[in-house]
Amino acid sequence: MIAIDQIILILMIALRITGLFVAMPIFGATRYSPVLKFYLSVGFALLMLDHVKFDHSLIEGSYMVIFLASFKELSIGLAMGYVLRVIFVVVTMSLELAGLQMGFSMANMFDPQSNSQISVLAQLGSVLAVLTFFAAGLHSQLFVVVEKSFQIIPIGIPEGQFGMFMLNIGNLLKQTFILAFRLALPVTLLMVSIQLVLGIIARTAPQMNLFFNLAMSINIFSGLALIYFGLPHFLSVFRQFTSQMAAHGFGMW
Repeated sequence: MIAIDQIILILMIALRITGLFVAMPIFGATRYSPVLKFYLSVGFALLMLDHVKFDHSLIEGSYMVIFLASFKELSIGLAMGYVLRVIFVVVTMSLELAGLQMGFSMANMFDPQSNSQISVLAQLGSVLAVLTFFAAGLHSQLFVVVEKSFQIIPIGIPEGQFGMFMLNIGNLLKQTFILAFRLALPVTLLMVSIQLVLGIIARTAPQMNLFFNLAMSINIFSGLALIYFGLPHFLSVFRQFTSQMAAHGFGMW
């Protein structure tokens, strides 16, 4: 028969993993049932049961102590999941900015990952990010990070180390947005250059206004060509950035 301390330990582990599944991309999509996410969390909690240390004094505390500890575990899981989601935003935001300059913002579609409307290029980036994530084997590193997180921030840890975790998340968000703008910069500069050339032509030869009916086509084809040739490097940078963040526990250490 399972003891009460093992039940509480399984609950604490499952809550952290549940928060991760709810917030992270792929598993966090609304098309997956919350019941399925909970069962998966309990299954992984049973697998990690022998690898997680537990403060047995937690059982001797009041129900409020157990509730606060449960809320804390869920918050850590949600924080890790949203950090991973923000890392995926590197790809979608970069191509969203590129598509905005190319004129693709006029054609949006629904993205089940973010539960919002995004451009066609951003949807393509979302799919490529997921495929790159699995192709690089980062999904296996994810559960290694979760297991190690119980060593860095174990159940019942003082709040000081959790505050350091939140500070690391802030630095990670800054690096993510900087990288997204850097990846979108080549297409943005190309679009600005094209518009500059067309503007000079319009000032020097107004009789060529008929030519500007092709301006949208020029933007689209030149932008797609640049993305096509730069996509391998683009995804390689994303894979290296994600691997680096996984090695640092998505901001936990």
